[in-house]
Amino acid sequence: MHEYETIFIIQPSLTDEETETLAKVFEGVVAEHKATMIKSERWGKKRLAYRVKNFWEGHLRLLRVSRPSPPSSPSSRDASGFTKTS
Repeated sequence: MHEYETIFIIQPSLTDEETETLAKVFEGVVAEHKATMIKSERWGKKRLAYRVKNFWEGHLRLLRVSRPSPPSSPSSRDASGFTKTS
């Protein structure tokens, strides 16, 4: 099993309920790719070190995911590394 971490930034204008809904969407994508959610942690609204898409603040979210090793045949994987289900 391989573990991956990603932190994503959500627009600061969204409410806490909207950010939670968006996080659930990302967790659904993880489940669709047969990965296991280890941790989903809300880091809250933070000031960014530099502007991203004209925003100086954003809601930060950490996702920690575990998934099986990819197949040995590179032709069965897409650019994201997830197995194609054709």
